[in-house]
Amino acid sequence: MLAIFATCLIIAYGVIVGAPLGGYPKARVVALARQFGVPFDKTWSCYQPMAGGVQCGTCNSCMQFARALVESDFAALTPDAAGSDGGKGGDGG
Repeated sequence: MLAIFATCLIIAYGVIVGAPLGGYPKARVVALARQFGVPFDKTWSCYQPMAGGVQCGTCNSCMQFARALVESDFAALTPDAAGSDGGKGGDGG
């Protein structure tokens, strides 16, 4: 579906859509994100947020993200639980 959309953008507007990590397993993307210090508490993957802007933790996207964290040996964290240290589990130092 994304490929069709990207093709339409290219034809109609000359826009090129790149997804350099599109072929990577989600666990690999999480591992790379950790390597580059991505603050997981600032990420969002939920399709069905709850009141107050809290991620549901049960939609397909939340479940895939949680699974990727576990598979990347990151620990079973959600973006909200990752904390201000980006989920590194340290004391911030």
